[in-house]
Amino acid sequence: MIRPNLHLQSDWVQNNQILKYAIYSVNRGMMQEWSENVLTSLRHWDKETPPKIIFDLTYPNVSMSYFVLSRRELFNMGITTSGKQQFLTYLKNHPQVNIQLAVILSSTMLGTLNNYVPIHYDYENFTAKIFFNATAAQQWLMVLPGEEAFNTGTITSETLYKTIETLEVDQNDVYGNRDHLRVLVNGTLEIIPITDARPIIVGRTSRADLDLGMFGQVARNVSRQHAQISLTNGRLTIIDLDSRNGTYIGKRKLEAGKPVFIRKDDVIRLGSLEMSIIF
Repeated sequence: MIRPNLHLQSDWVQNNQILKYAIYSVNRGMMQEWSENVLTSLRHWDKETPPKIIFDLTYPNVSMSYFVLSRRELFNMGITTSGKQQFLTYLKNHPQVNIQLAVILSSTMLGTLNNYVPIHYDYENFTAKIFFNATAAQQWLMVLPGEEAFNTGTITSETLYKTIETLEVDQNDVYGNRDHLRVLVNGTLEIIPITDARPIIVGRTSRADLDLGMFGQVARNVSRQHAQISLTNGRLTIIDLDSRNGTYIGKRKLEAGKPVFIRKDDVIRLGSLEMSIIF
């Protein structure tokens, strides 16, 4: 039950496996209280289960306020500067504890995150993602690790350059010389480094650059190596890698091995999953 007169409310969801924090207003005093609550919960977490936590920032104006007050450190589970140091110390001293954080933002933040790159803190026992959908966040937290099998065979840069010259491009659909790709998949924001020299592999394995295995059964029709996204001279292309169930842009099925430009409003479908690029 929502109680908007409170700054902060915590509750257990998914059969007490996920601790969810709903934030109703943000100020520095509230952030200190929130920090102490999260860190205390972490220290007393049942050692038999990995910590899974949600920060729900979807209440009106909360996402932007926290984005500013946290200095863009949305993945800081310690909330404040001093809390961050305590959280990082916890990660360092408990390498066997794998922690997951889902940060749910309001969809009004999409434009603001156009050039945002999250800080991940370089600890292998901490994983965090941004979501715009609460169901997707809970699904990610509950999905078990998938298969590790992975095949190679990407389209080479030389072949791509030769093919891309034959395609027509609308200047309004140029992605530009960005160093990160921002992909919205099933209410989840994925931010992945991208350069002309290195394509992004999309598939259902943790070894893919964009691992769709996090969506569990929804991703069952996605191949382990499904498609390749490349950035060439500021233009994005996608290539189906001979996937079992195909890659679609709208209702159009892509021919395996043939690059197609990705445009601003394109909805890309891989199996049962849909994704779009944030230009």
